[in-house]
Amino acid sequence: MRSQHTVHVAIVAAVVILLTGALPLAADDNNAAKTVHNNVDVHLEQAATRADIIDGVRSAILRYPRYNVFDYVEFEVDGGEIRLQGSVLHPWKKTAIESRVARVPGVLAIENDITVQSAPRKAH
Repeated sequence: MRSQHTVHVAIVAAVVILLTGALPLAADDNNAAKTVHNNVDVHLEQAATRADIIDGVRSAILRYPRYNVFDYVEFEVDGGEIRLQGSVLHPWKKTAIESRVARVPGVLAIENDITVQSAPRKAH
């Protein structure tokens, strides 16, 4: 009979994967496992290229359903670091665009320099 136990996975400093867990066995159990087999496979994803990141960020911005003619956002890419610049009509758009860009594969950090446009003043 197989016993199911949990293995915990932690990513440490983005370069080390730590697997931990325990399988309690009684010292007098003759049926206790005498061998441990490692059946863990590590699959490395290919790193996103600069072109992949640029395409992903551009798509994340331009395909945002609430991005319109009153908004203007551009960006710079330096490795996995993205700098967003421009302006949007509403504060929540600044946050939403940053969240969309953060989900692009290869993006590691975002500097959000998007400004919020001030509302036009009404004439009295």
